[in-house]
Amino acid sequence: MDAVRNFQGALAVLALVVALHLVPASGADWEEYDGSLASNQDVILRTHNEARRNVTPSAANMLRMEWSTAAQAAALDWVKKCNFFHRTTEQLYLDGILCSENIVFSNTLYSWDEAIKVWVDEANSPGFDYGKGPRNPGIVGHYTQIIWYSTYQVGCTINYCPEEAYKYMYLCAYCPVGNWNNRLTKPYDEGPSCQDCPNDCDDKLCTNPCPYLDKYANCWLMKIILGCGTTFFGQYTMTHCPATCQCTNKIH
Repeated sequence: MDAVRNFQGALAVLALVVALHLVPASGADWEEYDGSLASNQDVILRTHNEARRNVTPSAANMLRMEWSTAAQAAALDWVKKCNFFHRTTEQLYLDGILCSENIVFSNTLYSWDEAIKVWVDEANSPGFDYGKGPRNPGIVGHYTQIIWYSTYQVGCTINYCPEEAYKYMYLCAYCPVGNWNNRLTKPYDEGPSCQDCPNDCDDKLCTNPCPYLDKYANCWLMKIILGCGTTFFGQYTMTHCPATCQCTNKIH
């Protein structure tokens, strides 16, 4: 089959950000920003979903992000090692679904909304134009992962690494992975908010995610030609295109 999704594109988001000049959280201990605390989860979700609902142009199929305890736990296992690099593709699988991650390091402690703002601000510098890509040379993959329409689970964590130059490590994991090569400049479908989910919409965000992930970019064509069913070819499509076959009325 042609048009296999390109992992290089999927992992384009995996670039490190070092933040040196953000305003620190005054007097706060780093453990107060533990991702397992409900108060921090609320801030993280609110900040992500604000970025998603306020994209320009508006999104017809942008899913609302929800918290993933499993993604947060896996991220915590990684940051505890104080590794200043990303997990491998194999390590980014969670329950059979490929995820991705954004990481930022800092030598001062700052709040989760400020940490996420580092990534969201890529929309302004170097700048991102829908349908075109980066406005100027630079990285926008952290931002496009945050606004990737089909990514609907996030889990974030922090760790303190006193022996390192940048002592605070913030990591957000995203499932399923975004930043596919075949639509890097279009991280969502342009249109009136919730156009693709009129019966499943909450404040400009869709609430009908698909729990499956297709392995091919041309699954829509495979379904037309091969079908999804009990025949040999239908079973092949079901195996490799579970989202297309089983999520007819869901966003994927």
